[in-house]
Amino acid sequence: MQRVVDHYKKFSDRVTGKTVAALDWQLAPSGRVNDLATLRDLQYADNRLTLRPVLIKSEQTWRTWQNVQNALDHFSHDWRERRNQLIAFQDVNRQGEKATDNWLQNLGIALKFAPFTHMEQAERPKAVWAEDKYLNNTRRSLYFDVIELLEHYRVLVP
Repeated sequence: MQRVVDHYKKFSDRVTGKTVAALDWQLAPSGRVNDLATLRDLQYADNRLTLRPVLIKSEQTWRTWQNVQNALDHFSHDWRERRNQLIAFQDVNRQGEKATDNWLQNLGIALKFAPFTHMEQAERPKAVWAEDKYLNNTRRSLYFDVIELLEHYRVLVP
């Protein structure tokens, strides 16, 4: 557990130069009993599939709660009738970026995704996987966490 906590503190320090609020969550539908670091390594492909932790507010990174919220709102409204496609999209993310790109091309319809703010301009048009300059420039899935949260997050509509 300490390894995970240290990672979050270091992420916050690297992004902002000081400690700021970061948000993390873990849903455990599988019922596995492992420490958090092991669980993340097993379920999220060495964290390539997760955005966590996200900063509550930052203009230095796209890994923010506001981007997660915007994507959740977008999926809740625009994808309401496409639940099977959402689940298939999440599953193909487990196979990596190339498999995700191939799946999207072969789908035959253009799916729209909520844009993430504070992302390099060159990354925005693709906006399904993005480079994380704060984590050894690894590529990370932008929407895997969002789809996982969708089952537990409710948009309040007036």
